[in-house]
Amino acid sequence: MEVTGKKLPTSIPSPFARIDLVRTAFNDIGSSGELDGITRNGAAVGSDNHKLVSDALDIGQLFFNINKHSNDLELLIWNKEDSLNKLLNGNSKQKHLGTTLKLFLDQDAKQYNFNTLDNIYILLYKHKIIGGTSPRTLFFAAPDAQEIDIKFGKDTMLDDKLLPLYKREPNYIKFLVALSRTANFNQNFPEINKYISKTIEKISETDEHLFSELKSINSESFLSTLKPVNYQNNSGQPVEVIRGLFLKQFEKDPDTIANNSDFVIQSTHSIEGLKPLVLPVKTLNSSYTYTEDKWDKDTIVPPQDSRPLNERTLPDQGDLYPYLTMNDFLTSEIIKLPYKINTNKFLSVFDNSERSGKVENDQYLLPLTPLFFNILLQLI
Repeated sequence: MEVTGKKLPTSIPSPFARIDLVRTAFNDIGSSGELDGITRNGAAVGSDNHKLVSDALDIGQLFFNINKHSNDLELLIWNKEDSLNKLLNGNSKQKHLGTTLKLFLDQDAKQYNFNTLDNIYILLYKHKIIGGTSPRTLFFAAPDAQEIDIKFGKDTMLDDKLLPLYKREPNYIKFLVALSRTANFNQNFPEINKYISKTIEKISETDEHLFSELKSINSESFLSTLKPVNYQNNSGQPVEVIRGLFLKQFEKDPDTIANNSDFVIQSTHSIEGLKPLVLPVKTLNSSYTYTEDKWDKDTIVPPQDSRPLNERTLPDQGDLYPYLTMNDFLTSEIIKLPYKINTNKFLSVFDNSERSGKVENDQYLLPLTPLFFNILLQLI
């Protein structure tokens, strides 16, 4: 589903206009139940509201997987009290801005939960702002946020292809449902709570197993299995949307990948630790399971990865899991020795059936890397 509107309103006379736009979008879609889009001529068409909601959910999913993409994602913090005080104690123009900002914060304190807001956490992708936390809708995307090179499954974040919550990764859905069942959530986030309720109704029609899990989910227990999102990796400063509501992130159990992926190296012998995935560098159109989702033919696997095997993260997915690529076993050079190799003791580039009869054919070493032998030794 793609959005029909190309220009979203950006000139609402408030410094918190984006929060209000996203709040209205969640409310309208949650009220109508048209999660996929507005029905026109028998087909669902995405509206501006669906774009706002989809982008906000993208930002939330990035927070939910932030450590997987820590090389590209970073957080900045806007502290309400400190920032306001600096403006009010600055020059005349800064004081004017501070006075205006304080006016909105005070008059809209209950409507937007500014009275329980301490910080807004701003999310950056490759040093550019793409969104942040919202005291009324949990998340919002920046007005000028562009498609980024991060995907979950086949969904590219912040692109024009809109994705409702019920079609997203199950653990992300469970996280938001669990949050919605915490104390005072409906009071503080009524619009997104309405949207989540409609999402659960939709899942009851599309995924019976997931719906059963959502019905019986214990909010406190599930949230305790997730890790906190910490500002600058400081465990003493977890990301808090409003006081008492903390964001969490999901780290996939490596055994889940090992048990589900079709790319796990096949061996009749035991391998110490996790069995690495063997990933294709060239285009693969077959419908194999990558980690839990199906392989996307557009996934780019680098022919070489200089990181140690146990420090590699899976292309596109970002999960910490060992994988093998093209240049892991073969070197980029072939070594020629000044003498003939004893082929009774060693393998050379040419075996007996292919030897052309020239002496120099037995002078080349096999272009194998140390990793080849490390893996081979584990397989033997």
